[in-house]
Amino acid sequence: MARTMAGNGGVKQSKFNKPKPRGKAVNQAMINAALRTIPRKVLTKPERFAKGAPQSSAAFAARGHGYYDAFVNKAENMVLGSQVGPCTAIEGFARSTVMGTAGVTGLSYALDGTYDGTVTNTVTSNATLIVFNPGSSGSEVACVYQLEPEPTNTARAHVSTQRVHATAFAGLSMPAHNAANEVGVHGGVHDEGAPPLPSALLGLGSLLGGASGSIESIPVRGSIRIRNVTESLAVGGEVRFMRYNGGLRTVDDLVTGGGTGIGEDGVIGPFNSDEGDMSVATFLEIAEMLRDTTRSHTLSGHELTKMHQSNTYPADFIRSHTFRYDDSLAEAVATTKYCTALILIEDFASSNLSGINNTYSITCNIQRAARFKPGSLLHNKAISPKCSQDLHSKASSDEARKTATAPVRNGGGAY
Repeated sequence: MARTMAGNGGVKQSKFNKPKPRGKAVNQAMINAALRTIPRKVLTKPERFAKGAPQSSAAFAARGHGYYDAFVNKAENMVLGSQVGPCTAIEGFARSTVMGTAGVTGLSYALDGTYDGTVTNTVTSNATLIVFNPGSSGSEVACVYQLEPEPTNTARAHVSTQRVHATAFAGLSMPAHNAANEVGVHGGVHDEGAPPLPSALLGLGSLLGGASGSIESIPVRGSIRIRNVTESLAVGGEVRFMRYNGGLRTVDDLVTGGGTGIGEDGVIGPFNSDEGDMSVATFLEIAEMLRDTTRSHTLSGHELTKMHQSNTYPADFIRSHTFRYDDSLAEAVATTKYCTALILIEDFASSNLSGINNTYSITCNIQRAARFKPGSLLHNKAISPKCSQDLHSKASSDEARKTATAPVRNGGGAY
């Protein structure tokens, strides 16, 4: 006998109106509907975005090379290990082509690092050395060293220097030491025992020193990219990479302007800390250092037809947070704030190019925190960078554990 359920709105429930289980046909229809939602082809980009951005919880692929990748991260997104007060984030960019050369064959050079040495040896090499460091105060960020015959005596070998400058940093302070307590800068190394400068040179302080004109800065990030741009039939050889956090002396010939200061004869030389020449002996010593160490990373010329990148990281906590206005690239390499990226393009003679080595393209991106003259436009843009010792230490440790170079990921940073 049918009965009325109070909670069912007065609807009579009997054995004739009880809910029936779904049949096989209904279940199959639901399965078919679900199958129809599976795409039958790979959709094009316009088709994928026709109804707006796709909704998915999948993360995008990794991009860039971490915190110290200057090509991907913005200069303003810096994290320092200590408070430095308001400063302005600046960024410099440089690109250069390292042409392959025939080098030298059987030319003599002095073993003591000078041109007039009595003990000589011979050298045969067409290797190229690239030195990159973001820690200078001026626009020079890298140097390319190659062996060639000496211009005045083709029987002797000579190291040519190709300097790489970031144009955006051209207005920064010149790397010249001009204060009375900074005399005797011999090859980028201060000599505390040198006599004071004559009064005629002390006036240089009004041009570069003090609040009237100096621009102090510290490095924040520095990255270098390299790619073999030689025609495919001539590609070959090996390239060695290493990031060195110790001091490296690249200036030997003080006669040509390595910051000679005041000589023993009382004659005032070119008083600045700009680089002089690297000797052949030093060039060969650095090349052997890269060949002998297990910390160097070696790639073939064929592997480098795909662009690779190296990042620098802090080598010294105190120096990397010390603002300077007069450090040249030679000093930045000799007393490192950030590690130095060394790239050695090994000897290679292409059979169809008369013994000429491969040609490489290098691209540098450098970010700094700078203190500009009060009242200037860039000084008004200054902010206090984020400070976190833990984040700074973790980012530095993560970068130090990586290999010296790696392929550029997903075209990160279109440079």
